[in-house]
Amino acid sequence: MIIFLDCETTGLPLPMGTDIILQPHITEIYAALTTSKGKIKAEFETLINPGVPIPDFITKITGIDDMTLIDEPPFIDIAREFESFMGKAKTMVAHNLMFDKTMIDLEYQRIGKQSPTPKNLFCTVEQSMHIKGYRLHLKELHQLATGLPEIPGAHRAKNDVLAMIKCWKWLREQ
Repeated sequence: MIIFLDCETTGLPLPMGTDIILQPHITEIYAALTTSKGKIKAEFETLINPGVPIPDFITKITGIDDMTLIDEPPFIDIAREFESFMGKAKTMVAHNLMFDKTMIDLEYQRIGKQSPTPKNLFCTVEQSMHIKGYRLHLKELHQLATGLPEIPGAHRAKNDVLAMIKCWKWLREQ
């Protein structure tokens, strides 16, 4: 089984060695457990209260604000269920995989646990660099894969994962 994953966050990870308190937090996770052909078999979707204010620029990108997350659980409350879900996959796919993996690692580090990481990792950014010779944004890769000019509801975890699955299928065919 394959996990396709995307996280929305309060910002970009800071350099290694930066105090964990200063590192950004996850605000939304969507993961789809799929067959080897990309057919979705199960989903994990949650908003997360990061316990810190959402920067205005993040709200402009994602539409997620403090009020959206006020009644949502903190990461520690969903960690065990997420870990169980991740344990069902042998491969994890993400667009800019190291960003999502780093964010998950940071959240588990905050609660003193080891982050669940499948054995095999596939990054659609890395796997598409040969196409134009640079890192493609998901929107650009999706446009190449589908011919569509936009990703409906882009910058929300589920919508980005659904677009990424199409990109992954297209990349496998190339």
